[in-house]
Amino acid sequence: MQDGIVKYDRWEELLWVYNGIGSQIRTPLTGALVGINLEDHTIKYNHWGFQTQSTYEPNDRINYNEYCGCYMSAINAIHPYETGLIVATPNGVDILNKDGGRRMSLISETAKMQIDNYGNNHIVSALLSCTANNPNIWLATNANDLYSVDTFVGQVNGTFKPMNKHVPTAGFKDKVTVLSDIYGNASRSSCVLSYCQQYSSDEDAFNNTYSTDTCHGSESFNTTTSSMESIAKKFGSVEAIPEFVPSAARNSQSMGTFIKQKMTDDITPGALSLRYALQTQSDNHPGNENSTDTICVGMLSGLLHVLDTRMQKIAHTIEAHNSAVGNVAACGNYIVTTGCYLYGNVLMHEPMMEVHDIRMKRTTSLWIGVPIRSTAFVTDSYNVVALHDNGGFTECNIATMEHTKYPNMSNRDSWIHHDIDVAVSRDRELYRVCTANEAYAVNSIELKRDAIANKEMDPKNLKTIFQKVQPGKKTYTNNTQFASLIGTYNGDVVQVFVQVFFFLEKLTSVRYHSCEVEHCLTCQVGFAMHMLHVEHGNRKGGIKEAENKFITTKQPELRATQLQELMPVDRSETNALSIQRLLLWIIEKMSSELDNYHGRSENAQTDDTTQLIKSAFGFSKTVDAICQNDHRTTKVLENQFCLSYTHLSEQKGYEEEMISYCTDCAKPVMTKYNIKFQDAPNFMIVNCDFDDGGRITRADEHVTFMTETYTLVTIVFSVPSEDTNYRLLAYVRVPQRMKSKQEWLLINDGYICELDNEDYRQILDFSSPWKQPITLIYQKDNMGVIHEITPSAAGDVSVVNVNGRIVPLPVPNEKEPIPASIFISESNIAHNPLAHGKNRTFVPLSVNELLALHHKQFIVALDVEGVKIGSETAVNTRYHQLPDAISSPRSIEMQKKTFIYSAKDTEEQNVATLARVSAVRGTGEGFGIPFLDHYIHRREPPKDYLTRFSGIHQGDLDLKSSVHWLTTRKAIYMKIRYLIDAGCTILGHGLEQDFKMLNIVVPQSQVIDTVELFRLPGRRYISLQFLAAHILNRRIQRGEHDSVEDAKAALYLYR
Repeated sequence: MQDGIVKYDRWEELLWVYNGIGSQIRTPLTGALVGINLEDHTIKYNHWGFQTQSTYEPNDRINYNEYCGCYMSAINAIHPYETGLIVATPNGVDILNKDGGRRMSLISETAKMQIDNYGNNHIVSALLSCTANNPNIWLATNANDLYSVDTFVGQVNGTFKPMNKHVPTAGFKDKVTVLSDIYGNASRSSCVLSYCQQYSSDEDAFNNTYSTDTCHGSESFNTTTSSMESIAKKFGSVEAIPEFVPSAARNSQSMGTFIKQKMTDDITPGALSLRYALQTQSDNHPGNENSTDTICVGMLSGLLHVLDTRMQKIAHTIEAHNSAVGNVAACGNYIVTTGCYLYGNVLMHEPMMEVHDIRMKRTTSLWIGVPIRSTAFVTDSYNVVALHDNGGFTECNIATMEHTKYPNMSNRDSWIHHDIDVAVSRDRELYRVCTANEAYAVNSIELKRDAIANKEMDPKNLKTIFQKVQPGKKTYTNNTQFASLIGTYNGDVVQVFVQVFFFLEKLTSVRYHSCEVEHCLTCQVGFAMHMLHVEHGNRKGGIKEAENKFITTKQPELRATQLQELMPVDRSETNALSIQRLLLWIIEKMSSELDNYHGRSENAQTDDTTQLIKSAFGFSKTVDAICQNDHRTTKVLENQFCLSYTHLSEQKGYEEEMISYCTDCAKPVMTKYNIKFQDAPNFMIVNCDFDDGGRITRADEHVTFMTETYTLVTIVFSVPSEDTNYRLLAYVRVPQRMKSKQEWLLINDGYICELDNEDYRQILDFSSPWKQPITLIYQKDNMGVIHEITPSAAGDVSVVNVNGRIVPLPVPNEKEPIPASIFISESNIAHNPLAHGKNRTFVPLSVNELLALHHKQFIVALDVEGVKIGSETAVNTRYHQLPDAISSPRSIEMQKKTFIYSAKDTEEQNVATLARVSAVRGTGEGFGIPFLDHYIHRREPPKDYLTRFSGIHQGDLDLKSSVHWLTTRKAIYMKIRYLIDAGCTILGHGLEQDFKMLNIVVPQSQVIDTVELFRLPGRRYISLQFLAAHILNRRIQRGEHDSVEDAKAALYLYR
């Protein structure tokens, strides 16, 4: 409970101290608000008006609440400004001069009656921080209501009612125990009933005590008034009655209800005085301009609600404690809470501190070992101070989870200390911790401030090039010759690795690999690199003048959706260590897939095709293990792909000691390992260390390893994110063969960005705390042999056995790596017999047509239909943990899943994905006849079939129920890719979206888009339905869309 308050006044270097009448030890000053100089600890101001030394009178409802025992003149919150104080009591909010010469009520009588419900409720805690630009304060009552008050007019302008959705006990009435903003201001409840568990029957009994007689001069309650009039009287006016919300909508907003209220025109003298004082204040603190835009509400149930008051919604709900939330200290993205519980009439405080990161949605527990009475955040730092009962405190660093205890220097252990506050020095190097006991004796000590460089750590204050790219909201241009490859789902990072591979010498040959294994990671990486390669050619070659009318000049945003869905990590659990493990997993997985697919030749020698990854990244090392009983084992580990940054300077080897199982001893024993490197890789992947206590402040551009010299070509790093999704960036050195204007480029979460001169000079600099290096990739100056994938073979035609038939087909080569057999060996994967008994809606390409594709121009009219999947469907298709996950070595840290609700999680991320692909012959004897009309199988049902626009119905994409020709996304991709590689011209209407769903890029010379063909410069695009009706005199899309019909319409428009 808020039995005492300590508040620092930065204008006069004062400490305002208040000890309530409920203090265990009383002095002549008990109940007074006192301003004490921090330098000499003398009293400068003394406000006696809040003292209540008289005994309780049974009918004295003005000074004493007989239901809960609260003194109505006691103070529960203080906020100083330059010329005065804002003080909250259970009866209301007042402003007063610091010398006590004047005291005025800040809120109007109408607002008072609304807040205290005509005398039945009272204020228990308050957030009083307000500025000239943000005059709102927040008041909490013992009825579990929050009221927003505009201090410039003294009227209520909004209310909030937390719901009991996550309270486990039926009938439990949750209550507000503490309020806090994100700039260090907090107020604990001063009412004992806020910490007492009450149920519906108890509250009903309390409501029955409501008197229908006159309260505070209000009119008598008329039982004969209409229900509308009684409701309007309850809310103040008819306009203030909240709008009816249907049950379905209530379920989506069940965490709490915001009500925006219309204010009356009357302004209190106190509000006028405060407005003038704040507007003329000489030192408006810039950090508090939006202090109440986000507030934290601690509850009796242990829940912590983070409210976004601007958007009028709950941003997060955190299951912070099993008991009541006793203290909340918040700064930026971090919230520190402690728990408490009521034992008799005494509030017991817990010795555990919970640190919540609302950006990453993670909670870490820190055991202090001493009951924590109050907490305070040191602004713009990682430092938190926690007060003990005896006046001592603990300084905690929430970044390292280290803490130091400081004893009470006054040696007055019999006095209880209720509150703690901090004052940052003007040079911001030091901060002073201030406490005061029940006898108004002040203690203070100066400590070094562990600054976090808030201007750089706040993502909003990062330089624009490092901020999250949002093309829809922020101007982003890519003037380079290289395409951006962005994530499909929030939190995707693998696209950055693909771009890194693209800029590594000879690794781009992975795009020549193709197989029919549905979930082949190497194929998907190759497909993504093929998109980058083709788009690089489009940008490098430019658009010919004659082709401008056929194709769009917009630069596409490339995505690799199928590759994203193969990643084995939970995107909400991403951190630097998981990024390192993910990169290693991708490299090892690709190496394994190349081995398994290509196999071995008859003489047991591995085919060179399988050696791409091993020859690029692989090296070997010898491990010599000696246990404590002198048992020795030696083995050689081949195909190692990464090493630690600390081992980079070790050159030939390093030593480790750990407990491991010894086969000779037949038990785990302490073992010493001597590791020696045997050879040096062509590309050396170096993981930055995070657990050795050191930090890389500058990356070395040139290093030596195993007598070989290396040059830095890639730096993978991270910066603070604006949300819970991890931000991965990379500096890449552009190879000379690509002839870029700049030697280095920045990949910002998949977007290609150019560097200015200042950014170019800071590529190797990682001294700033906001820039965390993760992985470095070095290239050997004297490169060894790298076995590239080469699908080419002698001859143009080969005889292939396909399903028992001997047919001649073109041989895959570097230009056309996809085998032509993909058209011959196709089959319907639907399980429904009806899908196999019906007539085909298409005529497949014949062998003669496949051979003719390479010798004459072949036009393919293409149309793609899609459905929408939600982010939760994407998550269901993934694994959530790497098999070799490494836990944090810190034993003091305990990660917990406590974020039970986040507003951003409920915002669905809808992604369009393939559902049906139709392709029609545009030349030859089969002109206008479809040769592809495939439905695409999905494991999970779509979120929205978009039937009106796609023609897809429920069950059309399901193995058991579909009656259509069903295939996989990879199979349809390979067919379209084969046509493009063979030189076919792709024709359609609005092909940009079709290519995006296919995850494919087409050379600009092979694209004819009728949406551009029939568009006047500067005018809007014209629909295919309109063009068909007015040019072809054909009515299409009269019901549902049919992709075959749309493809034919585009073909006839071009013809």
